[in-house]
Amino acid sequence: MTDKLLNKTIKLTVLSPLFIGAGKEAVRSPYTDFVRKDNQIIIIDQPKFQAALAENLPLVDELVQEIKNRFDNNRSLFSLSDFITNRLKLTISDVEQCRLPVEGDIQTVPIRRFITSAGRAYIPGSTIKGAIRTAALLDWLLKKNAGKKQLAEIRMFLEKKELNALKRLDPAKECFGSISCDVFKYLRVSDSAIIDNTALSVREIKRVSIKEQRGNVQRRRSDIPMWSEALNSGTETICTVSMLKSASLTGFPFLDEQSVFGLLKIVNAQSRDSCEREIQALEVAPKDFDAFRRFYANLLESITQCGSNESIVRLGGGKTWFDNSIGLAIDHNDFGKEALFEEYLNLLDLGHSPFPSTRTAVMNNGQPTLPLGWVKLSVEG
Repeated sequence: MTDKLLNKTIKLTVLSPLFIGAGKEAVRSPYTDFVRKDNQIIIIDQPKFQAALAENLPLVDELVQEIKNRFDNNRSLFSLSDFITNRLKLTISDVEQCRLPVEGDIQTVPIRRFITSAGRAYIPGSTIKGAIRTAALLDWLLKKNAGKKQLAEIRMFLEKKELNALKRLDPAKECFGSISCDVFKYLRVSDSAIIDNTALSVREIKRVSIKEQRGNVQRRRSDIPMWSEALNSGTETICTVSMLKSASLTGFPFLDEQSVFGLLKIVNAQSRDSCEREIQALEVAPKDFDAFRRFYANLLESITQCGSNESIVRLGGGKTWFDNSIGLAIDHNDFGKEALFEEYLNLLDLGHSPFPSTRTAVMNNGQPTLPLGWVKLSVEG
């Protein structure tokens, strides 16, 4: 049984562009979904567009054939703008839903969509709770006796090279309990309030190597750009964090005492560790990561200056392995020598230390300018 429910309103402020995808298949096609005009992406209102096509059904087949046939050296020559104005005899504003700013030369590529409800962006409560859960697990591993025991077992199995035993360890289950008894069921986080489309822009996002490489910077190892809708820095919204008091102790003081402030302190500690690790990793990164370095220097100062009713956390796409797992605990000085950490990565086929060697970056003129997803949480009232 439970005694009472505590609710707190949390304000979320985006500190660096935030991307939360609506799913692998949720993309906007340059052939049917948007038109580029100057520094804006004009999103096509699909019901209006389809209604216009329905009035002249032969144009549906023509549209399909135009898209299929007009390619030159694997580059499409089809123009949705021309089709709307010349074949449908409409203006773009006739079928316009909204406009999003775009930075860079997007050309003819799909755009990953931000998650929406009824067509408007929001931050899922599950995303926020997942980040909180990771921070609580890290705190348990580093500060609680049972968690320290788990790290000791990881170290022991590594030294003995007992890979199967290592894979059987489940720190999250030991920390929170089995699915049916998971103590985090007493923590609830609502979806954020709906966010207006004016808070979104289209950004070029890449994974770029932080290792110094010879040759032109444009040839540095990187992935194909993932053009994405992202919430702009400075965007604000709210959500509700609820704590349901359990009839028995959960083992987490912030839950047992219903202390949102205790929870924020734990979240901030993980963010500080993550930020400090990034600053260290970026010390040897190429010069074009200078904007990254400045961002993290300022972020660390902000984390340090957070009051008891504030914390900073990383959400959504672009997080490193260390942000999204027990990686920070394993990489912590308490774990042991760097060589042992490298052995752990090798055994789990995760690569070699330092790991990871790339970062997801918001690009501008070929330069990585910002990491994704840093958000400030503030208790209101």
